Amino acid sequence: MSTPEDLPEPPSTRSELGCLRILVTNDDGVAALGMDVLVRALRAMVAVQVTVFAPAKNQSGTGGQTSEGQLTAAPAKTVSGSHATAVDGFPADAVVYALDGGHAPWRPHLVVSGINDGQNLGPIVNASGTVGAARAAVQRGIPAVAISQGFSEEPAFDAAAQVVTAWIERHRDVLMTSEAQPKQIVVTNINVPSCTRGCVRDLVEVSLAKDLEGSFETPNCLSTLASPQTDVEAFQNGFASSTVLGPAPTEEDPMIL
Repeated sequence: MSTPEDLPEPPSTRSELGCLRILVTNDDGVAALGMDVLVRALRAMVAVQVTVFAPAKNQSGTGGQTSEGQLTAAPAKTVSGSHATAVDGFPADAVVYALDGGHAPWRPHLVVSGINDGQNLGPIVNASGTVGAARAAVQRGIPAVAISQGFSEEPAFDAAAQVVTAWIERHRDVLMTSEAQPKQIVVTNINVPSCTRGCVRDLVEVSLAKDLEGSFETPNCLSTLASPQTDVEAFQNGFASSTVLGPAPTEEDPMIL
């Protein structure tokens, strides 16, 4: 089993005082392009520290599953060479290893899971490893964002990166408070469409759709719809959608289809 000493985090070039600490994970695996784009965008922010713990291999669709027994991990790098830790297990295992195992260099203010290759909307959120990893953080008292880019032959991960970094800046002060309120310790599930025409519209807070009807049609980013009600409706009309999820699926959640 690897020890913390085997998994060094490169020293920050910024003062640690006042830095927002972010742990990044995903379900597409440590070598996924989407996570690499996310890490580079986060590292470009001012006064932010980033550490990466992600599954060694693609673990899409594994929800919040965790492994029995002792977890193992090894040093790794993202596509562009950022230091990371590859955990042999599910997405939630990566969070467990980092936090419960004490391998993260510090306790994060926020966990960001993604950028997932493909949307996680409506009923499928409970099967999403991206969401499962985020929920593992919330179960440990840490707010989390699950960020996904809509399916495309050439996903524009930069669009999702811009949305999530803007969200982080808006919520920085709240995230850095020493005692987060329970109502703030939630999963914010963000989905960003890949627009073939037009541009991504504003980020809107909506409810979780009860079915997937229309969710895999090409988004209309030129839509003039003003007030979408669900994440599927928002996403299909070009909006980046934001839905608040609890730490675990409940009886009120839509059933997985």
